[in-house]
This record gives sequence, C-alpha cells and structure tokens, in this order.
Amino acid sequence: MWSGWEGDTDGEQTLYVAKMTSPTATTGERYVISQPRETWERVGGGPYVNEGPEPIVDPNGQLHVVYSARHSWQGDYCLADLRLKRSGDLTKVFDWYKSNGCLFGSDGSSMQKGWSTTLYSNGPGHHSFVLSDGDTAKSPTTAYPVTHRMLYHAVPKGMNYSWANRTQYVGAFTWYNDINYTRCCVAGPVSDAGYSPMFFEDPSFTPNPPPTGPTSTSPRIDVHAADPSVIRQGSTYTSVEARNDQILMRQASSLRGLESAPQTLVWTDSKGRGEVWAPELEYIDGRYYIYFSAGRGDAHRMYVTSSTTINSGYFDQEKKMNLPDLWAVDGMSFAYEGKRYFVWSGRAGSANTEQNLYIMSMSSPTALGSSLGPLPIISQPRETWEKVTGGSNGFPLINEAPQAIKDPNGQLHIVYSANGSWSDQYCLADLRLKKGGDPFKVFDYYKSNGCLFGSNRDTMMAGWDPTLSVNGPGHNSFVLVDGDIATSPPAGPKFPMMFHAVDKGTPYSWDNRYWFTGSFTWWGNIAYTRGAGNGDTSNTGWSIKFFEGGESGN
Repeated sequence: MWSGWEGDTDGEQTLYVAKMTSPTATTGERYVISQPRETWERVGGGPYVNEGPEPIVDPNGQLHVVYSARHSWQGDYCLADLRLKRSGDLTKVFDWYKSNGCLFGSDGSSMQKGWSTTLYSNGPGHHSFVLSDGDTAKSPTTAYPVTHRMLYHAVPKGMNYSWANRTQYVGAFTWYNDINYTRCCVAGPVSDAGYSPMFFEDPSFTPNPPPTGPTSTSPRIDVHAADPSVIRQGSTYTSVEARNDQILMRQASSLRGLESAPQTLVWTDSKGRGEVWAPELEYIDGRYYIYFSAGRGDAHRMYVTSSTTINSGYFDQEKKMNLPDLWAVDGMSFAYEGKRYFVWSGRAGSANTEQNLYIMSMSSPTALGSSLGPLPIISQPRETWEKVTGGSNGFPLINEAPQAIKDPNGQLHIVYSANGSWSDQYCLADLRLKKGGDPFKVFDYYKSNGCLFGSNRDTMMAGWDPTLSVNGPGHNSFVLVDGDIATSPPAGPKFPMMFHAVDKGTPYSWDNRYWFTGSFTWWGNIAYTRGAGNGDTSNTGWSIKFFEGGESGN
C-alpha cells in the first residue's frame, strides 16, 4: 500500500494497493482504495491528501487501513479509517467503508460523531501501530476497555504548526464495536457496522464506554452542508442538499434523524455545468419540484427538475428557468392569494457588486410569466446593518436565500439572509408585505430594523438577542407541510425550522458549516420603520423570533 498521484499533477493523493510476488516486487495493476473526496477531507483547499496508510486487523478478523487525511502542513491533519467489509476483496474500492470523519485530530468540525479532539497536540498524523515484528497477523485481539500502544507525530498546542515543529508522541488506542460507517451514491450497501479504533494522547488513559448514538442536546445535526431545505409530509421529514454537482435526499421521522438517514442521489449534472447550489424542495399539485442553481462563477443560473415520486425520477426532467440571462441563485416558488410567484437572489447586471431579491409571477411551477417593465426588485442590501461585509475587495453586498411564509394575519413575509455567507456576520432578516400590498412593489414591503437571527449584537434588531452556540446562522428552511406557505403555522407555540451555521469556537468558513435544528414563533405588534420615501415610514404587524434548538424565550 502507498499514497500516490493518478498522474504527474499534485492535486490529489490517493491510496493504492498492489499484489506482491516478494517483499521487494509488485505485480499486476495498482488498485485505488481511497480518494480524498469526503467534505471533511477537503477543508481548506487542495492539494487533497490521503496518505500514511497503516494496516491492522481488528478482533473480528477484518482488515483496517488507518490513514492520514487533510494537510500534513496544517493543524487539521488527522487519522481516519478504512474498514474492509467481511469477506471483502481489498482490491475493490467499494468493499471498503470509510469512517465518517477524523478519528484522531484537533479540528472539532471534522471529527466523527462521538470522537473527541486532542487536548495537548495539534494535527496528529502518520502513526505507527506497535505490532510484534510489524506484522498485521499479530494485531491485538482484545477490544474495549483494553488499550494498545501506538506512536504518531504532531505539533504541541501553542506552537506554530509546521513540518519543522513536528515531534513524536506515544499514544494508545482501543477497539470499539458496532460502529456504523455510512456512505452515499456508490455501489453496495450504504452502511457497514463493525469495529472502529479510538485513539488517545495519554497511553495510560482508561477509555470511556463506546459511543451509543446521538445523546447531545446541541441543535447541530451532523450534516456537513449548507442551505438546508426540508418539508414534512405526515410523519416523514425529507431534505435535499447539494454536494458538488449532485443533489442528495434524506428522509427520516424527525429532524435530528436526518443526520443518520441514508442519502439518495436524486439528480446529478450530466452536462458539466459545475457546482450545484441550494436545492429547494416543494410539493405542488401532486408533483415534487426541486429548484436549484448550477454553474461556475458568473455562469450560475436557476433550474428546476420534477417527479411524481419524491425520491426518484428527476434525472430526465431538468429545465432551465426562463429568468433574465443573469447570475441567479436561491430560487423558490410559492402561492399567495391565488397566484404563484418565484423569488430569488440575483444581480442587476454582470458586475458582482450587489445581490438583490427579485420576484416574478409564474404561469406554471416550471415557467415564469412575462415581466412588464423593469424586473421587480423587492429588497436591496442598503441598510447599514446589512452592509457590514461586502462592498469592497471584490466581495458583493448580499441579500439572498429568500424563504416565504405567511403570518397569522395572512400577510406575506420573505425571510432572507443578509451580509456575506463567508462571514460570521451572516444573519436572517425579514421583509413584511403590508396588508393588501402588491408583491411586485418594493415600497409595499417593510424591512426589519436589523437581524432577527444572528450572532453579532451590533446588527440585531432592538429586542432580539444574538445566538449562544453558533456563529453566522443563515439560509433557513421553514419546515412546512409540502413546503407550502398555505400551511404556515398560527401564533402561539414554536415551530421547527432548519438553518446552517458554524459552531462557536470554530473558524468561520464555508467548509465548517453544518445544519442545525431551530424553532421560531410569531411576535406581534412589532413596528418596522424606514426613512421618508414612497409610502408610510412605519408599519406594525407580526415579526418572528428565532431560537437555537427548542429552548424557550422571553
């Protein structure tokens, strides 16, 4: 086994295996057994790395290859595991199951659920199991709570991470049984249960019992993605998410259950457009629709695909939305007062200086009606609190991720994300359409006087508090029946929603975003004010309070 490149370009290090005729000679082909393709292996940009493979046999007699992932030159270096299924062929990549995160590392955002980060060292990696004669046939056969010796290299916490500062450490490991490794969208079963190693910095440490599943009350669920879209039908919650050029679907009986639900590939880009962003799932008149943006850079445009079956049949139904030929993302459809509308985030021209919210009528769930005159804008990022990021250094000012909902008074709200998604200033704000207002008229909307859900007190609307456990919450999904705003909840209790954010204490970046469960309730008699212009300067009505998880609020 070794780590190598597919060709002559340093873009990705892959793990290979080849048969040997002697200890000094290989024969036949090389076989790929692992590529750094998981989200948690690709944080921070390339070159992407799988290296340092070390084979060992677990107490069940199954082969493992524990390897080093991420970057040996950064503090996110870590150990992960490949487990060969029972009676598997080690030359077949789909007979291997990969741990769902790092098993030994110092970056909390990349750890497998139930595995803790290191306390004294950063970037542990390239270890050595201390086996008799270095022979995998002499792998230890005892499991938890017995521990076994290993060595690894790392950098002491508090010291600059570099190759020159690496030193060797003595550690230990134990075998935990009945640990599930899951995967998506490849040949073979989506999960495999068996032994997994847990590593310790202190060789004399007595290990805790093995993880038994989700026991945390944290609102985070281990979906390492952005832009959640979730609908409820009966007792089933269905979500869609984007991964590279694919749209994946999960189904579970609870929001938290989505984290361990198998992923189904429901659509993939066969035309090489590039990245897929922010799929939005809706059920309209007996058919399922997924609206999404696809493209590279300035080529992002809105598309829709549909099916009569929720988890299949989308592949041949793709259609480009007939929007103006300008950059467009985060589109969604909704029906309001007998008419259907499409709202999205886009640019007024080719310059990447400002993202606005636009709205158009729809002649069907896949086609927009004609726009009379200029394209109707309903929001621009012009308030001081939504201009904290962007506007210079090539970054745009942002209004994006519109989500429609109706308040108990029957008025339309468009909750959207403001400030840059690359910053912890990202937050949710609200547009409220006045009673009897025209959805096409910008001055019939009143904007909240600050963020309603955010992590920075300076940008919060008066009376709204910043988050406690996350930074930069944004791009929410109201978990409505069928994704239909006609099922918007009444006043009184709290109702579920989802959003993406970054755990406090973790560097804010796109790669560190996860899905979180949240809740919201309607808050009455709240005035949104604005400067003198067309229409009244103040409008009073329902606003929204958001919560991390289900905790109560004042």
